[in-house]
Amino acid sequence: EPRNLFFFGDQDGKGMGRRFQHPLGVATDGRQLYVADSYNHKIKRLDPRTGQVSSYAGSTEPGRVDGSRTEARFSEPGGLFMHDGLIYIADTNNHAIRTLDPKTGLVKTLQLRGVPAAKTNAVVLRDAVTGLFDDVDWVRAVSARVRDGRITLDVKLPMPAGHSLAEGAPSRFSLRSNSPKNSGKDGAIKAPRFQIPVVFKGPGTVQVAARYYHCHKKKGICHSRAVRWDIEVEIRPRGGTRVELGL
Repeated sequence: EPRNLFFFGDQDGKGMGRRFQHPLGVATDGRQLYVADSYNHKIKRLDPRTGQVSSYAGSTEPGRVDGSRTEARFSEPGGLFMHDGLIYIADTNNHAIRTLDPKTGLVKTLQLRGVPAAKTNAVVLRDAVTGLFDDVDWVRAVSARVRDGRITLDVKLPMPAGHSLAEGAPSRFSLRSNSPKNSGKDGAIKAPRFQIPVVFKGPGTVQVAARYYHCHKKKGICHSRAVRWDIEVEIRPRGGTRVELGL
């Protein structure tokens, strides 16, 4: 059921009995479909003729282990690509390309040679993976006059009447700023209202992005939402210590 965020899991089988959790990449050898079941850290196989889904490689325990497909470990595999009989796997959280040979069942880590080292930082890489700052439903510009020093961003997520935050869903926030002390903060959203402490020693900018999932308390219909606040910070002697972020 695509509108029910609780309709996920890790279960092999046919029809409505099968479960994935955030499946991403798909590849085929002309007979079988291979699916990157990212949050279950597995590669699953689907037989289009029978509809049977089976766990093919990996385990619910994330890791980075080569070897037989049943002993191999991935960490949120994403993209898949089939070439010359091998499945190439973008092993997202391991920052590696892995290969899976369906004939032998062996998983290996691809050794890249002659490739220059990345010249970016972890914050940019994390933004590229999550897409939190670019793929949003709306953006709010906020002007904040605060005292020099530590302040609190008080985030209140917009929520329709009768809805609550979906338990078990991967709701997350992330923060980036022109101040290195504030950039790179991110985490799980556990309540529709939460606080983020930041530090400013002068004027600056900060962005807060959130992607969250909410469900109607009675009807069970669920939705996702992505929002962002762009905050321009000014330092004033009599400024506040708290900035409210909402609609």
